[in-house]
Amino acid sequence: MDSAGKMTELKILTDFEAMIGLDPPQACRVIGIAYSTYAAYRNCSRPLQQYHANHIEDIGRLSRRALTRLIDERINGKSN
Repeated sequence: MDSAGKMTELKILTDFEAMIGLDPPQACRVIGIAYSTYAAYRNCSRPLQQYHANHIEDIGRLSRRALTRLIDERINGKSN
């Protein structure tokens, strides 16, 4: 993958973190992947899988209320 593609993948992840207001160790839990995998995506040593990019995009489409509920479930272990 060229450097432009890697930068696009990194931007997907950093934009996702900014949107949900969480750091990388928490963001990977929201997506449901291991931190080692997320870190490899983030440092561009492994290409971001399309299904993970799709999942991130889908999470971005949630209402603020649904997103908050998802974060509570995945990060805080709360279920409503």
